Amino acid sequence: MLNHPLQENLIPAATLRNLSDRVYEKRKAAALEIENLVKERMESPLGGRQDIERILTVLGNDYALSSQANLRKGGLIGMAAAALGLGADAWRWLTLLLPPILNCFMDQDSRVRYYACEALYNVAKVTKTRILNHFNQVFRGLCQLCADADQGVKNGSQLLDQLLKDIIAESTSWNISEFIPVLKEHLEHTGSYVRHFLLGWIATLQSIPHFEIHKYLSEILYGVIIMLDDDNKEIRQQADSVLSHLLRTLQSSEDINYNHIMPVLVRCATLSPPKEYGMKANESSASLDQYSKNEDLVNRVALMWIVQLMEKGKKRILPFTGELVRMLLMAEESSDKVRELSSEIDDALRQLLEEEQRRIESPKATSGPTVEVGGGFDIVEVASAVIAYLKAPLVGSRLKALSWFDLLVDMMETCRADLRTNLLAALIHALHDEESEVVSKSLRILRKLSNKGWGDVLPMIVNAMIQFFQSDPAILQERSGKILRELSVILDSESVYLEFAKALDGKEDDLGSRIIVEKLTIILLSVPELSPFRNKLIGSKPKLLSQQNLSIENEQGRALASRAEGELDLFASLLPTWMHVPACALALSLLAGKYEQSYELVVEMGDRMRDLPGEETISILIQLDQLVQLIESPVFAPMRMQLLEPAEHPYLIKTMFGILMLLPQSEAFDILRKRLKSVPALAMLALYRPK
Repeated sequence: MLNHPLQENLIPAATLRNLSDRVYEKRKAAALEIENLVKERMESPLGGRQDIERILTVLGNDYALSSQANLRKGGLIGMAAAALGLGADAWRWLTLLLPPILNCFMDQDSRVRYYACEALYNVAKVTKTRILNHFNQVFRGLCQLCADADQGVKNGSQLLDQLLKDIIAESTSWNISEFIPVLKEHLEHTGSYVRHFLLGWIATLQSIPHFEIHKYLSEILYGVIIMLDDDNKEIRQQADSVLSHLLRTLQSSEDINYNHIMPVLVRCATLSPPKEYGMKANESSASLDQYSKNEDLVNRVALMWIVQLMEKGKKRILPFTGELVRMLLMAEESSDKVRELSSEIDDALRQLLEEEQRRIESPKATSGPTVEVGGGFDIVEVASAVIAYLKAPLVGSRLKALSWFDLLVDMMETCRADLRTNLLAALIHALHDEESEVVSKSLRILRKLSNKGWGDVLPMIVNAMIQFFQSDPAILQERSGKILRELSVILDSESVYLEFAKALDGKEDDLGSRIIVEKLTIILLSVPELSPFRNKLIGSKPKLLSQQNLSIENEQGRALASRAEGELDLFASLLPTWMHVPACALALSLLAGKYEQSYELVVEMGDRMRDLPGEETISILIQLDQLVQLIESPVFAPMRMQLLEPAEHPYLIKTMFGILMLLPQSEAFDILRKRLKSVPALAMLALYRPK
């Protein structure tokens, strides 16, 4: 037995012996003696207060904090009895009562933990709302007990928990703001018992209107939403109930701190999908969908909250556009249900931006938030998200990023030089994409940027594409044709061809450059959308001017003459580069009606084939074979009609026969020979008419 110097005068020796006895009845009898002793000291006019402090110190330090379990049990029983003896004045000694009791919550002996719980129950019962001044300490202790392995301890903690909730409900002066950080700290706990305990407290606080827990929503929202990922169905249902109540309260409130709530919701909406939930054997298949096999429930609930806040907040959501856009781009990697909700947010956000832009552009708009694009949000943040997701692994994310890029371009009247450079570089890099839809969309945006005065972007595109094609032979052979077609169709085809001619000029020894010219030639001769460009190359014949009897001084005549001069310049600009590939230059000359030059090219090809290595000769023959196939296409129908007039187009006939002479006796040879046999013999005789 312990021998404290003050024990003999304060607590009888027999009482102390019984307090540490192993028999519960003796400890209980000793506790009653201590209770009566404390009551006597409370009634004592002199020295009573000091004696009580000494008694509590002995019970706490020498017994409740002892290394012997029986002493700890006795100390706790004694402190509970002392609290009852103190009655309504017990609150004055809470600083002596609480620390030893709370320390025993962590005891290895389950009976000690139970007695500690019982002791705190008695203390709380007599101190009532006064104990709330120490509520954070008590709450931390309860968080430990609620998940206790011993059922008796767990039951005791539940009784204490309910008592504290009743005390809280009666209080009108408790400072909830001091409790919220503690609650937030424990919301990160993943144990189901603790989560059940925490959700119960949040529900209690929700039921007491004057605490206005919704004002602290940003502190607890994340912790509650992620509980929807709990394995325990009951926890998920409880969390959903708490969230539903919070959302209803928020919708009826005009005091919403969007700056605090929106980042939390975006964070939850972009969490990686957690583990899948499987239906348990005892769960009905008719269970609510959100509580069975919902690996993305956290994301979906966060998105649903955002939808509701957007409806209520309207343009107050605009400052979060950057975060929302990044979230929407990430959602493309999620489930169908998540994408459906994100699509709803996407539409609503676009509508808000467009409405705000119209308001700012309106002459009546005299005030309102204005940033670089005039839409109340940070364009740099949005652009950064878009640029990042142009390299996303999923096609859907890249297309979504481009759709937002397109909207930003529509809204931007001006753009900082550094941002413009980054945006252009990202768009041009997107032209490397394997998906044709991504390439097409990128080109359309680039065309829009060029039209909005972002400078001449075409040289940047062409040079970047040449480098890309030449970086990998497989890309050059397999993908360059498709990309070049998109470039020629979506952008101005004439400008594209002239820019490629300029960029490839002088690179006749480069195999990659020759292949690009071949691809461009096939596109020029076969793609229907390039018909205006082909017509410009074919040009107006002098005959047309004479037929219309137009004088060069005539305004229309001058226009036609100027056009003809431009067409001549166009052909002359392309030809030097097309000469890298003689067959391509021949096709260009035939298309433009430059038949004399075509014949010279055929003769030159014949001369070169004599001295060229075998593989180069084969390459030329393959190109001539393709040209013969193209001559049979509708593009060359006007030229074929000119074969009926050999006298007027002698070099055309010579060119065709020259090609025939260069070809080996192959399918292409037979096709061209049959075509030339169709030329009337009498018309051919005109070629040999004496001059």
